[in-house]
Amino acid sequence: MKNQYSPLLKALKQTFCVAVAALALPLAANSQVPPNATQYLFSAYQGTFTPISGGTQATGVEGDDVNQQNIPIGFSFPFCTGNYTVLNAASNGFLSLSNANTNTLTNSSGNANSFGPLMMPLWDDLNGSPNGDAFYQTTGTAPNRVFTFEWRSWRWTWSASGNNIIAFQVKLFETGRIEFHYNDGIDPVGGSPSATIGIARNGTDYQTLTNTTAAPGISTATFIDNLTIRPASGQVYAWDKPLPNNTGVSAIIEPTAAICVGTHTAKVQVKNYGGNAINNVVINWSVNGMIQNPVTYSTTIPVGGTSGTITLGNILFPSSYANMHIQAWTSSPNGNTDPEPGNDSATISRKALDPPGAIVYYTTSRVCPGDSVELTAPTGTDFTYQWELDADAIPGATNSSFYAKVDGFYSVTVKNPGCKTQSVFHKITVKPLHVDLGPDLVTCATIPPIELDAGEPGSRYLWNTGDTTQTVPVADGFNKYWVEVKLGSVCVASDTVEAAI
Repeated sequence: MKNQYSPLLKALKQTFCVAVAALALPLAANSQVPPNATQYLFSAYQGTFTPISGGTQATGVEGDDVNQQNIPIGFSFPFCTGNYTVLNAASNGFLSLSNANTNTLTNSSGNANSFGPLMMPLWDDLNGSPNGDAFYQTTGTAPNRVFTFEWRSWRWTWSASGNNIIAFQVKLFETGRIEFHYNDGIDPVGGSPSATIGIARNGTDYQTLTNTTAAPGISTATFIDNLTIRPASGQVYAWDKPLPNNTGVSAIIEPTAAICVGTHTAKVQVKNYGGNAINNVVINWSVNGMIQNPVTYSTTIPVGGTSGTITLGNILFPSSYANMHIQAWTSSPNGNTDPEPGNDSATISRKALDPPGAIVYYTTSRVCPGDSVELTAPTGTDFTYQWELDADAIPGATNSSFYAKVDGFYSVTVKNPGCKTQSVFHKITVKPLHVDLGPDLVTCATIPPIELDAGEPGSRYLWNTGDTTQTVPVADGFNKYWVEVKLGSVCVASDTVEAAI
């Protein structure tokens, strides 16, 4: 029974006496079960729950936080790297093939490491009293015998008010197959359930269910310990040795999700789900339903292993307006028909992006020392920028605009998530203003005084005549002309002449 006001009691009430008395014999070479729990083939289906008829009652399990060791399996059961003939059954919903003397209610990878291998049909803080019954039975004849252990009329969790919440079984087959069967009772789940369902060789090699649906996911990296919903009545979860030649495309690696309009290479990886090493396999593929040339991969893929990157061919993404649907699937592993086509294929959709614009806008290509000119690039969703001076990246210049202050050739590289574009180079000149209207006195004797030119194209002008142009005509008579020229915010220059015409 759990003290709901003191979580520490949950740890204190565990029994950690590990008296391993099981016969863990070396695995027979012809058993063909995988060496790792992660390599077992999982399946889920709807069956029929059949209670044990007769059998042997395991009274040592019929209580709260109790267990019974040395329960005979009736044959040598192969699991991963061992053969097992006796086991320990715990009221908290697990079997220890190592026969560890434990009834721990804490479903964790650490305890799986301490007491494994484990069969975990419903590992949680359960309660087999006051009305629970536990039975075991071995049926059939060699080499097809089946050991069944049943928890009947069990409480989930220990503090639940109902006595008939769930019944469940573990079936161990002489062939190495494992099945969990479930039957829901009439009473609701109570307390705070947080169960684990799965198989484990130890605390790092396991398969745990991510939910209790008809098609649950499997986790081999995170030890799932938070299941709260009963499997449906008749639900069966099963693990078996993998089929001999069973492969599938585990991932389409390229094209990636962010690509630019153009040609891209399709690349995949293949997983060996079977019990044999794969020495050759055919990878088929299609683009928008159009079959492409298949590729044969002839590098050995070990049992449970994944191939290197396999290049299939090129795909043209002509525009950014349509998705391209890419499918890849395996066939003929080791020259044989794949016995499990359901895991053969992978599919992705990719949409290319148009390259971003990289036109540089500015008002002048000439600035004075101490001044600057703003250079700007087009903006867009998820655009990033890098400005360059004389082909070298300018540190920190990563905004859509940049103020150029030194002489040189400027450009910008604009990227969106799939493409990048570099602008042409733009020359920015930095030098002082110089205004010279010519000789201080303009007469008929000098060059024909048609107009006065202040120079410095692109600047701002103000003549004493009120004109704001770069040039002004010279009128007849004696006149004085002056001009003020400005460039940017800091540059000012002027000049004066007299004209006698």
